[in-house]
Amino acid sequence: HAHDKGIVHRDIKPQNIMLLQNGTIKVTDFGIARFSRGETRTLAENGAIGSVHYISPEQARGELTYDKADIYSVGVVLYEMLTGQLPFQADSAVSVAIMQVQSEPKPPREINRIVPVGFEQITMRAMQKNVADRYQSAAEMLLDLDEFKRNPQVKFIYPISTSVADLFDNRDERPAGKKPDEENGYKEIKKEKRRKKRSYTLPILSAVLVGIIDITAVLVMTVYKNIFSTVEVPVPSFINMQYDEVVRRYGNDFKFEMESAYSSDYESGIVFKQSEAANTRIKSDKTIKLTVAMARESIPIPGGLVGLQLNQVRTQLRALGFETAEKPEYNHILDEGAVIRTDPDSGVAEIASTITIYYVTKSTDAQTTGTAEAETSSGNVSVPDLTGSTVEIAKQKLQYLGLEAGEITKASSSIQNKDIVLSQTPAKDSSVAPGAKVNLVIGDGIPSNVPVGVEIKLPSVSGEKANLTASVSNEAIAPMDVDLDGGNITITFIGSGSPTGENRVYKVYLDKALYCEGTINFNVSPPDCSSPKYHAFTVTKAIPKVDGEYSYDAVKLLEEAGFKNYKIVTQATNNLEPGIVMSQSPAAGAGKKYAFDTEITLTVSRAAAANATTAPPAPTTTKPPPTTDGDIPPRKTGG
Repeated sequence: HAHDKGIVHRDIKPQNIMLLQNGTIKVTDFGIARFSRGETRTLAENGAIGSVHYISPEQARGELTYDKADIYSVGVVLYEMLTGQLPFQADSAVSVAIMQVQSEPKPPREINRIVPVGFEQITMRAMQKNVADRYQSAAEMLLDLDEFKRNPQVKFIYPISTSVADLFDNRDERPAGKKPDEENGYKEIKKEKRRKKRSYTLPILSAVLVGIIDITAVLVMTVYKNIFSTVEVPVPSFINMQYDEVVRRYGNDFKFEMESAYSSDYESGIVFKQSEAANTRIKSDKTIKLTVAMARESIPIPGGLVGLQLNQVRTQLRALGFETAEKPEYNHILDEGAVIRTDPDSGVAEIASTITIYYVTKSTDAQTTGTAEAETSSGNVSVPDLTGSTVEIAKQKLQYLGLEAGEITKASSSIQNKDIVLSQTPAKDSSVAPGAKVNLVIGDGIPSNVPVGVEIKLPSVSGEKANLTASVSNEAIAPMDVDLDGGNITITFIGSGSPTGENRVYKVYLDKALYCEGTINFNVSPPDCSSPKYHAFTVTKAIPKVDGEYSYDAVKLLEEAGFKNYKIVTQATNNLEPGIVMSQSPAAGAGKKYAFDTEITLTVSRAAAANATTAPPAPTTTKPPPTTDGDIPPRKTGG
């Protein structure tokens, strides 16, 4: 898209490519982008060279840069994805730039043998030193990628790297020692190699000259750097910056060494410490150590800490990576140094986060006992907060305070709160006598009255409606009329969990016929719904009353109602004029519904024979009536 608009990015690298959660890919940071139709140079523009490990050879040489430079960078990104390493690595950016110009990368398959040949060819063609040997557009490269996706065993005709081997499509066949030629069929490879050898002379000489110029430039830069390496420069503040951003902005000015550490105050990837303070003047070749915050993992807080000695709990928590804080509380019942509780006392917490340990002290000095809430001056005990604790931990807390667990009752809760204290009586911080009982209400892990939406796809019957009813575990949901337009409808079921954990069955009916069914597990949060299992559905409808109508009108009424499978039987009579429907089968009637393919028989009157002395002839069956008939008059018009 950028190339179609005439824009060259010039800094394609993994750090500038975002993969969103929905699979969309965004290219970011067009900070040094230029219009390709302008004179797009690199080295002369305030150092806007891009990232040296990903730049094209023409960028490294400071030449005009077109969209082919981005294609080279994409090739380097592919190379790194396939091999896990960059094609060129060295101690300095200048050395890497020289390698971009002069060196050939090791083929990916020499590093990672599982890379398909076709994918290696695509990557290496994108990374050709000569612009003319690369893909000439992103669209051209995309075509080869699409071909590879369709056939991972494909091999392309163009050569890879500097190899003189002739690679051909694996579906192609050719005589040994020869290669395809569009005009002349096959020709000898040796002859073509001699022509190639002659045609390479001028490019090789040019490359040698460019290399000499580049080496001279490097020598000048090296001498310059050695002369002025003792110059002292001020150190910027790198605190609160992303490490990648520090390297991108200051990587050419300073040497950096990174170390990772957990931090409770900084997000992952942020620099929170630097070995050289900001504004300090240092030599330009001195290495600055940057400490970068690591992503903090959350791990479970161990149980069974209440009653252990302080040093045991401290050692155990710190061994897991937690920080600890310690607060004494006066208690004359428990042993000195015994742990009363921790905060938090259960669940999970981030590594390097602080867990407060409350332990027993016999001192009554308010300065050393902290809050001294464990026991009041009257001798009563302060009830601890038990909510959120498991039953076992709640009992331990009460026991070590000289209290007891009283009546334990259960209440509906999510599965996550099963056997977790939901409420307590007396409430926390209440003052009670030693030995008092604290009643607990804990979760049973069975949710109640939990709503969940299930999406149902309706059948498609043009112009028809149906009455929809549904139920979950035999509890009915209010009926509704729906259009059978093939669309989706969401039905909200409200249910509760089960002590045994089994799933609840839901069913959906259309016109009282079972249309689909499935299960819902209300014991998890959110509830887990199975996909609906659909049953064959036939639309039924009441047959309209047509006896007494002319046959043509009767047929029209039936077809408009959707019934097109009918037959006409004529019967002689002197009581009705010809063409009148005498009877219909099945008969019309309220509450009776039939499928649209039901055959409907219409008995239609016809004139009896003149002066007939015998019984009228038996009824005769005919096809639907013609436009005119001696016995059946044409359809009435005009009412």
